Amino acid sequence: MTALPPPPPALRGDAAAVRLTTDIDPAPLRDDLLAMAQGPWDHQRPYSAGRVGDPIAAGWTCFPLHSPGGRADRTDPGGPGTVRFAPTPALARMPAFARLLDRIPGELRAVRLLALDPGASLDEHTDEFIGFGYGQLRLHVPIVTNPDALLFIEDRSYHWRPGELWYANFALPHYLRNGGSSRRIHLVVDCMVNDAMVGLFPDRFRGNLESISYVSNRPRQPVDPALEVRPFLLPAVLGKDLLAHVTDAPVGDTDGVRTEVTAGPDGPLLRTAEGVECLLVRVGPDEYRFEGWTEERTLDFGTLPDRVALHDRRNWRHRVWDCPVLPA
Repeated sequence: MTALPPPPPALRGDAAAVRLTTDIDPAPLRDDLLAMAQGPWDHQRPYSAGRVGDPIAAGWTCFPLHSPGGRADRTDPGGPGTVRFAPTPALARMPAFARLLDRIPGELRAVRLLALDPGASLDEHTDEFIGFGYGQLRLHVPIVTNPDALLFIEDRSYHWRPGELWYANFALPHYLRNGGSSRRIHLVVDCMVNDAMVGLFPDRFRGNLESISYVSNRPRQPVDPALEVRPFLLPAVLGKDLLAHVTDAPVGDTDGVRTEVTAGPDGPLLRTAEGVECLLVRVGPDEYRFEGWTEERTLDFGTLPDRVALHDRRNWRHRVWDCPVLPA
């Protein structure tokens, strides 16, 4: 596996966890939670290489409020695909949570209530594809907690109080432990970075961000429903996983995966020869990101007819690959 660059100093130490400038009244959220006590709690699952994985840990459960396609059974964070993230049916019966989510300025991805049972813990790990270097953040709002429910980031302990809004750099090693006698429940919001989202951070943190090239997302733009592109070659590693790490090697005529873009009722559809399908979201005159993903990775069709440009902005550097269009 290719080693990825470590987080920059601006996102470590005292900046590893930052309380945002917005506070929330937790009482209406607790009322919503009590009203949905028998809601669709299930084991949280990971998402990797286009697939939903097995449950992560005992005592670590999830209640999805916003998910791929609005599905109540998707407890994973999701990724590129053919459906847009949408509210689950439960959110329509939870007005306080709906009002809170309307206040989040970035486009929402997965939004989940995550619960850690008394005595349960989650081993040290890092969260994949989260952070300013990927164009999406994972925010926390504690709803129900106790003093012995602790988060550790690089062995520094945190206890966040109900109603506070927190960012943390979960790409750093972290683990959870609930040593109390009551359940710990946080609202966990995955949202896409934009200028308005950055404006919620305190001044000292925004100063840190000026030193790194983070991914900021542009709004969706109307797509050309008739957009079609002649087959072209993406880096071979993307044939089965559109989020795979791409090496610096050029895309040659013999080591790429055949990819096509066709018109569809929901917009342009990308399909690789190895079976991956994903809708495209227009963010610039000729530039498209993957549905369910950020501008960390985009396709630029302004270079046609001979090539398609693949942009990769992962982890604070911008790289571009020329993807050759195949002969007619």
